[in-house]
Amino acid sequence: MKSTLKIRESVKQPTKTAAKSNSSSCFLVYYDGGASSAAALRYACQQADSRTQITAVYLAVVPHDQALDEKNERAAEDAYTVLAAAIANAKQLGKQIETKIVACRVKGPELVRLAKERGGVPIILGIDHAELDGKLNSFAEFVTALAPADVVLVAV
Repeated sequence: MKSTLKIRESVKQPTKTAAKSNSSSCFLVYYDGGASSAAALRYACQQADSRTQITAVYLAVVPHDQALDEKNERAAEDAYTVLAAAIANAKQLGKQIETKIVACRVKGPELVRLAKERGGVPIILGIDHAELDGKLNSFAEFVTALAPADVVLVAV
C-alpha cells in the first residue's frame, strides 16, 4: 500500500506519518536542477544506505509537433549539464547515483511509468514549501495520486 510523506526540509521530519515500507533498495528522484530537486536528491542521499540505488531522472518534455526520438542537441546538452550537477551533488554527500534522461510529452505519467517499470520504487519529489499547506502543483498531485509506491515530498 502506498503512502505519501510530506517532509519539511528545514526540519527534515515528516509532517504526516505513514506506514513505512521495508528499506527500499532504490529511490527514484525527479531532478530538474532547481532548488527543490536538489533538496529531494539530498534527502535521498541522506536516507540511502550502502545498498540503495538512487536514480536521478531528468524528464525532457518534447513538443507535440516533434517526434519523441528526434535529436535536439541543445536540449540534450542542457539535460546532461543538469544531471552532471546531480552527480556532483550526490558525490559531495558520499553517494554515487545513476542518472536517466527520458523524453516525454507529459512529466507526471512518465515518472509514474518509470516507478512501475522498476518494480514500484519510492519517488522523491521536491516542492515549494508553500505547497505543504496548500494545493500541490499539478505534477506533484498527479504523481502522488498515481504512483505505485511511496512518494516523499521534500519542501524548500
